[in-house]
Amino acid sequence: MINTAVTSKRDIVRRHLLEELESGKYRVGDAFLTENNLSRELGICKNTVREAFSSLVSDGILVRRRGAGTFVHGLPSGDRRITLFTSDPRGRFEPFTAAILAGLHAALDDTGRRIDQVTIDPGMPKEGIDAYLAKSVPGDTVVVGGFVADRDTVDTLRRNGRQVIAIGMPDYDSDVPYVHTDHVGGIRMAAEYLLGKGHRSILLVDRGNSHAISYQDRRNSFIDTLVAHGVSPDARWLVDLFTPDYRNALESARRMLQRYREFTAVIVYGVDCALGFQDALTEAGLAEVELVPYYCNNCGGVSTVKLTTAEWSAFEMAQEAGNMIRSGKLERKLLPVTLYKSETK
Repeated sequence: MINTAVTSKRDIVRRHLLEELESGKYRVGDAFLTENNLSRELGICKNTVREAFSSLVSDGILVRRRGAGTFVHGLPSGDRRITLFTSDPRGRFEPFTAAILAGLHAALDDTGRRIDQVTIDPGMPKEGIDAYLAKSVPGDTVVVGGFVADRDTVDTLRRNGRQVIAIGMPDYDSDVPYVHTDHVGGIRMAAEYLLGKGHRSILLVDRGNSHAISYQDRRNSFIDTLVAHGVSPDARWLVDLFTPDYRNALESARRMLQRYREFTAVIVYGVDCALGFQDALTEAGLAEVELVPYYCNNCGGVSTVKLTTAEWSAFEMAQEAGNMIRSGKLERKLLPVTLYKSETK
């Protein structure tokens, strides 16, 4: 027996039916619950249950077949599920993923739409995708984090009728809708800030992924900005970290400083990498080198000293993606980086 004190009985039954459909137990074409059994289970008369079933038939969710029963036909857009695909089996990007989930909820919670999360194992992506497809229906929406927005994953989802929008730009040319950070404008802004303060030898420290479009955008924007200001780039100013974490950044900076110290400022991608470089500079007696962390502000912050920072938000990217899903218009959009200037440097 269920509580019928406030909502109409027909709407209660309808909501129950939708929850059954959203549970993943049914696929399009499957035989669905029977009106008689559900009437007994819920303790609600058969006429009311039939009205609820009929409303879903009218919406194209269920279909009745004479002599065979009621079958799943699909879900209307307002009730389709949203699933976030992430690739983080060890929890390394947990703050980033949490920010994306929070942004989606901020945009969509008042619509009543369900948001699930699926973690794809990079070593066995097909198994995770197949499991999702078995529990979802065509028309459902998948939000893919930048780390899983690869061609095979996206093409498989779209080929099976799922809507896809990426948080972060996919690392290949495609027509996939996305919300991404304007790294071209962000790096240009950070570099112009340092150039405006008189710096003429600036390092760009980035995670070394030559196949990533955003990596190439940051590097090209950095070089173009220097050239536009009459500064000839030095190859030693481009530093790649293939393991972008604090320990690797610290050790890489220590090794680099043994060979090269002729720079006065550093732009470092990633908060952990910025902290590693900051500590290496302090150890080497180069605390006067100006460091500008360039990072996602949902993944922690640089709090040890007051620095000028260039920040972007995974929360805001996901919220914008949620707004697109809400409106039904998926497109491509770049969000700006914000420069927070230090008052002490």
